[in-house]
Parts: sequence; C-alpha cells; structure tokens
Amino acid sequence: MVVTDLSASRIRFDVFDTADALASAVPWASADIAPADLARKAQWSLLLSHTDSTEAVYGATPNGAAPADVRLPAFLHLVVTRDGETPKESPSASSAAADSRAEGRKKVMLITRGTRGDVQPFVALARGLALHCNCEAMVVTELRWKDFVKKNGLGADEGGDLPRRIRFRPSGGDTTLKVQSRGARFAMTFGQHSDTLQALMLSRSEVEFFSSEGCCYYWAKKERPDFIVFGFTLTHIAMIISESLEIPIVGFTLQPTREIERREWNVRMLGDALEPLAAAVNGVEFQAFLQQAMERIPSPNTLNSLRISRGLLPCPADIDTEDRQTAELLRQNICKVVPISSELLPDQAVDGMKLTDFIFLHENPTQGAKELLREVEQFIEKNKKAGKAVVAMTFSSMPVGKRKMLQIAAELVRQEVACIVLAAGQPEAAKACCGMFYQNTFRMQQYSNRIVRMRT
Repeated sequence: MVVTDLSASRIRFDVFDTADALASAVPWASADIAPADLARKAQWSLLLSHTDSTEAVYGATPNGAAPADVRLPAFLHLVVTRDGETPKESPSASSAAADSRAEGRKKVMLITRGTRGDVQPFVALARGLALHCNCEAMVVTELRWKDFVKKNGLGADEGGDLPRRIRFRPSGGDTTLKVQSRGARFAMTFGQHSDTLQALMLSRSEVEFFSSEGCCYYWAKKERPDFIVFGFTLTHIAMIISESLEIPIVGFTLQPTREIERREWNVRMLGDALEPLAAAVNGVEFQAFLQQAMERIPSPNTLNSLRISRGLLPCPADIDTEDRQTAELLRQNICKVVPISSELLPDQAVDGMKLTDFIFLHENPTQGAKELLREVEQFIEKNKKAGKAVVAMTFSSMPVGKRKMLQIAAELVRQEVACIVLAAGQPEAAKACCGMFYQNTFRMQQYSNRIVRMRT
C-alpha cells in the first residue's frame, strides 16, 4: 500500500472473512490511523475493532492458557517505509519504562471510557501528574480520543509544556457513536423524566464496558505501571487487574454518589402516593441490586466469567443490596478521589472518598473561541459593574430540551442574575439550542443584556 497524502484525516484498514462467501463483502474488523502518525514509526500494531460494535477484537484462547494470556487483543501489524527509507524505530515500552524508573519517575496508567466529559478530566489529571508529580502518564481510552490526548500531552521535545509526553493506548469501543443511536437517544431523552429508566441505565454503567477488560489488562501487563487510576465505569476492571497483577489502584470519579436525584411531583396527591416507590428506586440499595443482576445476565463477558478467567475467585452467587465493589474498596483502603470542593458538598463525607479542588483542562483556544471569550469577558465585566451576580448554566451530554433551557435562563434573569449558558451535547443539538437562545433572547428585550450563550 502506498500513501501519498499525509494530510488525509485517517487511513482505514478493513479485514474480511474470505472463508465465508456471504460475509466476504462486509468487513469483519477494521483498524485506522492518521497518515502523519503512520509516518512517525517503522512499525505499528493497530488494535482491530469489530465493525458492527466497534469493540476490540480478541484472539482465540488456546486450551490451558495461563490466566494472564486470555483475551489477548488482536492487532494489525504494519511495517512502514518512507521514500524508500525506514523511519527510525521508537524506543520500546520496556526501555522507556526502565528510563523512567532510573530517573525516579513513577509510571501511572489512567483508564477511562465514555464521551469527552468522561475523558477530559483524566487528560487534565495526566497533565498534572506529569507537570507536578514527576510521573510518566499513559491514558487508556477509546481511539476517538487519541488526537485529543496527544494534543494536550505533548512533551517539551515536541513543542509542548510537559517534561515527557502523555502516551495513548486504545481500549476499544466508541461510546460517542453508541449514544448517537436511536435507542440511546430515546433512553437519554426520556430518562430525564423516568427514575426507573435512569436506574436501569446506571445499573449498566459498568457492564457496558466489560468488553475493554482484555485491552486494559493487556496494557497493564505490558507497561507494568506503578499504579492505575480508574474511572467510575471501570471499577470492576481495575479491581480485576489489581488483584491479578498486584498493581495498586486509586479511583478518580466525577460524582460522589450513585444515587438518582430526587424530583418534585407536579401533583401533590400523586407525589404522596408514589414517594415510597420513588425513594426505593432512587436509593443505593436498589441500585446495588440492579447492578448485580446486570452483571449476571448471560453474555460473553459477565463479571464472574472475567474474574474466573484471570484465576480469581468469583463474586458471591447471591444478589443483595450491598454496593459490593465499594465495600471491597473500603476494606482494601483504596481511595476514590472526587474533584469537587468540599465547600460545595459539606454533607458528603463518605468513607473512602476524598473531595479535592476542581480540575480543569486549559486548552489553547481557536480564533473563533478567542472572539467568543472576549464577548463573554465583556459581558461578565459589564454585569459585575452593575452589581449583578454572574451564573454559568452548563449542560453536558445528557439532552436537555431547548424550551427547558430557556425557561431556566429566563427564571435566573428575573432574579437579577446575569446568566451564561454553555450548551454542549451532540453538535446538531447544541447548534439548535444556541440558535433558539439567540432568537428568544432578542425577543425578550428586557432580558437581552443579561443572557449570553457559549457553545462548548
């Protein structure tokens, strides 16, 4: 294969099953890479992903394989030459690790999956560990975020501000693509109004990512980090890796509890009648029960099948109302760091949880963003001079109706508050929301000087 245009966004390699005549026209698996990346090294091993699910492909496990050798990720191996010359080979992971430890640096592996809101705090944390704690950081997450990790993790020798670059390793999967499906959109939209639907989605928050256990385990075994930082949705995977490979772990979660926020009922009588049921559905006991049930539903990757395959004892077969992984983390004195100030959550003192300051990722803004930031700065300065409080109203990937957003903003400005609205989520939805805000704020002349919107 000859590549002549290094400015192309991605090069995709499709793998076909030639033994199946019916399936031979449809790729069975694929791998992709940016041309500029391809030119950097003489050899590449690209993780293969299923074309239908985007989850990682794993090789067949031979009989009698050691626990550490099951679910090995499948890679497409490439040899690269450029203009007849082979690019310089990069140092191996083992030699890089030896150099790091010789220089007294700790090696940390951060594992997370999800949309950008799940990945960005880990990139910010990786930068902090590299800048302030003399650590060599590696982020294991979905391929979609490779460029994002690399852009914010450049070393000093690459024009960045870090002593050593943050490395990326693929976990398989594409959550962003999955949440754009019709079923996922339906669940997220109506989940805002249904405690039961929210409970079901929350109970599957870990099961959905069990397919990445093989990749995370593989990279931990290969890289041998000094410790692993895991996200909320990869708790069980981190515990399996830690127990099997004897690597310390620490949690980094963006929410202090697993409870569903209580909602107000519009009809008093209906609220009184359904309050006991709502309290049960929203409680941590019901959540623990549902999660354990989901972990036992027959599938290629149940919690106990993962544990047994690694030579570990299975979880108890019964289902109860104890949040077992949290209880076990407490027994093992494993801390979960929550980047929320204790001043905002004075009553959230939970054993095993450490509240810290907020964490932010500061990126170099584009020209368009700079112009918007100047507009926002002027807006803030103007309203502060007028003695008004300035409130930022933010929305993440969960869809919030345009009408609801406008109602909240209008209610805020009626309270003599200047409101900055950050509309995020899906690009199309964000664009529609922003347009809605502009149209309606111009109509509301009495409020137009107190609402400004930003698109994240």
